[in-house]
Amino acid sequence: MPKTNYEMIEFQEKTAIDWQRLERMKTWAYKLDARAGELPFWPLVKRLYDWTKNRMADCAEDDSEANELMLKRVPYHALNYAAPFIDMRHFGSLHLEGKFWEGEYEVDDTDWKLCELMARIQYATQQHFFGVLAEKYFDDMNNDVQITGKRHQQKSVDGYNRLPDVFNKEDVMRCFGYDKPRSALKKIARLRDSKYIEAVDKTDQFKKVVQMIV
Repeated sequence: MPKTNYEMIEFQEKTAIDWQRLERMKTWAYKLDARAGELPFWPLVKRLYDWTKNRMADCAEDDSEANELMLKRVPYHALNYAAPFIDMRHFGSLHLEGKFWEGEYEVDDTDWKLCELMARIQYATQQHFFGVLAEKYFDDMNNDVQITGKRHQQKSVDGYNRLPDVFNKEDVMRCFGYDKPRSALKKIARLRDSKYIEAVDKTDQFKKVVQMIV
């Protein structure tokens, strides 16, 4: 965060209260508090598992115990933060059974996009704020004094950023330093699953959707 030079922002007294907004929040709080039954989130759990598996492969490629540690908590937070909003979105499929709201519905791609967004935010913010400290912790623990306090070279990030906008399997091998085509194909599959790249029709080439990752 930017420095504030120990200065406080100017005090502003709230002169108007949005009672309708507060009432809406209270209504949803009561509804969610009276929710009963198991949430139908297993399809989202499976997709989060696959999302995490792909990034765990990047952690192994980067030999980053720090990223591995930070990644482990991401799926829990992604689903935990998204759950109430997903349930609210499908509340029309529920019904009152006594004092409790019950019912079933099917999650869809919109629900997944929210989970994935939460996962990306959680992972990226951890890396931004705690990445260097986490790397230093593991470097100290492993007595790797030569690189203490420095980020491990992120092969997966650097390799991607070296790729041209349109590329093929050979470019992936060159940019990531692979000596086996099979490794390049696995990397391409993970990048496609993460929606960083997409295939060029009727060719063996791919193009970047995300120009650069950090």
